[in-house]
Amino acid sequence: MRRLFQLERILAGLMLLMFIGLLPALELYASPIGTASSQDEVSTPEAPAAKFNAVATQDRLNATTGILFRVTIERVEATNNFDGPFGFDRADFFGRVRIDTQTQESQVVSNDDDIAPAWEFASTVLMDDSIEDEVVTLTIGVWDADDFNNAQEADLTPTSDRSLNLTVDVSQCLADGVAGAVTGSGISGACGQTIVSQGTLSQGTFNTARIEFTVEADRPPTAPGLNVLCMHDPLWPQPGDEVTINTTVLSDNLAPKVVDRIEVYLQDTADPAMSCTFDDECTASVAATDNSIFYGCQASDGDKVVWTGWKRVQVGMPPPSSRAVPVLFTGPSTSRVDIVFVPDVDSFPNPADPNYLEQVGMAIRQAYFGGQWISPDGIMDPDSAYGERLFLSNQDRMNFWIAQDTGDIDGDTTRCFGIKPPSNWGADYSFADSGAIMHLDEFRDCATPGDRIFGAETFSYRTMIHETLHSPFGLADEYCCDSHYFQPSPLPNLYNSQSACLNDIQSLLEWDVVIGDPARDTSACVQMSNGWWISDSGDNDIMADRGEFNAADVRRIHHLFDRCSAASCRIIAARGEPLILAGSPADPVPEFEWTTTNKIISLSMNFMSRTVLDVPQIEVRYANGPQPEGGPPMLKLELLNAGWSPFAQVKAWNPLLVLGTLDPEIGLPHGPAVWLDEVMTEIPVRFSPYLAFIRISDLELGQTLATIDVRPAIQKFCAEHTEDEDCKLIAEQPEFIFVPVIRRP
Repeated sequence: MRRLFQLERILAGLMLLMFIGLLPALELYASPIGTASSQDEVSTPEAPAAKFNAVATQDRLNATTGILFRVTIERVEATNNFDGPFGFDRADFFGRVRIDTQTQESQVVSNDDDIAPAWEFASTVLMDDSIEDEVVTLTIGVWDADDFNNAQEADLTPTSDRSLNLTVDVSQCLADGVAGAVTGSGISGACGQTIVSQGTLSQGTFNTARIEFTVEADRPPTAPGLNVLCMHDPLWPQPGDEVTINTTVLSDNLAPKVVDRIEVYLQDTADPAMSCTFDDECTASVAATDNSIFYGCQASDGDKVVWTGWKRVQVGMPPPSSRAVPVLFTGPSTSRVDIVFVPDVDSFPNPADPNYLEQVGMAIRQAYFGGQWISPDGIMDPDSAYGERLFLSNQDRMNFWIAQDTGDIDGDTTRCFGIKPPSNWGADYSFADSGAIMHLDEFRDCATPGDRIFGAETFSYRTMIHETLHSPFGLADEYCCDSHYFQPSPLPNLYNSQSACLNDIQSLLEWDVVIGDPARDTSACVQMSNGWWISDSGDNDIMADRGEFNAADVRRIHHLFDRCSAASCRIIAARGEPLILAGSPADPVPEFEWTTTNKIISLSMNFMSRTVLDVPQIEVRYANGPQPEGGPPMLKLELLNAGWSPFAQVKAWNPLLVLGTLDPEIGLPHGPAVWLDEVMTEIPVRFSPYLAFIRISDLELGQTLATIDVRPAIQKFCAEHTEDEDCKLIAEQPEFIFVPVIRRP
């Protein structure tokens, strides 16, 4: 019987291959959420049901209190088949959740009828200070994503609803365990506890599934008028050091703010190590006796409460398996933006140099968390203040690391001579979204976004932010005329035509209102002398002269951070790891990721010119890949299955491109972009059990550079790791069965 069943699957797979072979020109796929799409595509899928676009449950125009709601889909199990005879083909599930008015989607988990994805969806809902009578509505749905544009909604409820339509009592949800806090669609449960629902199985029912999920309500990391900057010193403690946690409460304009209470939680999830009342600062300390320290800070002012989320820092050396030292860790790299600081070999040959560590700590505080703008009066312009606190507002979605290996960058006041990441950058730092080579000498810096690395003086805070906005956030330069220009997709800040600029005005004027700028009109579209168009201020923008954050910049930054809160921060082609966001001191403390079950395919590439590419080595290994979301339309990497059908694509910076930087701190204007004649580099790609080939194209030249067969590398890895779950899946089925056609409704 087993052999007969396998034969039926093989025959069906052959028929499917024949069918796809008859339709080569239709390209029956779409990029899953988390992969880059072409710049003409719409970035946000349209919800198929009006219930996912429900209006707010109440008028919150005067709302001031933010509550962070989180829905975690823990498990989805098909109870009858979505794709033909049950047991033959498996579902390709993704989750769609609406919290109040915001709809979010997860990645697709392909070819699995029983998944435990830990999809976590988070959204902050503003409401009145008095929350006793507040309710928030949720819709939780699961869909099957393939089926040639015929996406199917799973039946998850015992009622006529297919998706769960729920009402949450806010005050009851803030107190975990209160029965009946979550009701609707024939079910009832408590916040913080697993709730189970299942579609009714009977004659004539179809596409039914069982779902396990939780709903939580917590305090967010930021609230209107209330922000917390919370850091430790020394940045990389050694055993026996006294570690001090310094907390400053800030208004929205980054001026210190006296509040009712500040609490510093340190090595204890139950009771604060220090409480300070009617103050704007609070300090606590502890001796570094363990191999790590964790802490978090909470501020209360009236009915508003904000919590930074837990931060963990390594004490002493990490395990030999890790060359990166986590000095400010908030959660898994799969759901965070990871910044790695690399010491320049000429300035800091020892990564443990106390002076170097002090400089890096200052960079995190001053550049990323807005510390350079803290003053009694703060920032006077509301729009400027919004941008400068943006990374602080998302501090729970960022990790900061120190490399134990050195890089090298040299130059003079006229040009950058070259930038070299550590020789093991691709092998041991593949998770890094951006790396900063820190140096003391003053000279013209440069960046190679294709290698996710840039150089900066230790005090060049605006350069650090500008280059981070290139990679991983994917923003283009807005100055003229010696950089390399492109229209980012989605959500551009630079346009290749006037029509593209005009079509984006409506979206940007809405963001103008959010950040406090006057709403723009069509006259905002201005053509630079190089033919490209901008809509933000050309003479005062972080992507032009290192000025302020404008609407297009803020929109793109929010896009990436919001993806992290929607279970879609990075490509999850196989199995993912759980997302952890800030909520309260009761939340789980993040643990370091010394090992991971995620895998990458590392492509060692030799670009001998823009059109000549050799890939001498391909390796599969356990690691996390970098954030793919910020890739510009330069290189496209298409992931193809054994039937030559693309099921995902990633866009990337061309590693031959070197960007000049602006160094306002030492009085240097921006430098020119330079194309190298050749370069050796390593590009990591997230692993998928369906992957057979990778096609690499230069989008700007309209030319395919190489098509790589990665199956020998996968077979070699699986021969050495037979216990790996993806390798088991590959071994169970003939490779030609894997022809997933990822679709979106």
